[in-house]
Amino acid sequence: MFRLSASAIRKWEKTRAAIGLLRYVAVYGVLLWGALSGALFSLFKVLLDPSIGYLSIATYAMPIFMVGGVMWGVGAWYLTEWQYRATKNGPV
Repeated sequence: MFRLSASAIRKWEKTRAAIGLLRYVAVYGVLLWGALSGALFSLFKVLLDPSIGYLSIATYAMPIFMVGGVMWGVGAWYLTEWQYRATKNGPV
């Protein structure tokens, strides 16, 4: 049910060997998920209420979303690692 395909296994083996946990969390969690989500959240807030300045929203939203990105990155790493090990080791 939670098994990875052969191509996903090869991709994960390359990712985990090349960048490791900390860089994975920084790139995929903090930058891609956290910063992008914070920027989009700020943009939508400004579109809904134009009287609010983008920078005033972004200054508090970006750090919050980036901390969330750390949690997302760590969770994604360990979930994928769990799926990888379950696939490699066979049924438990």
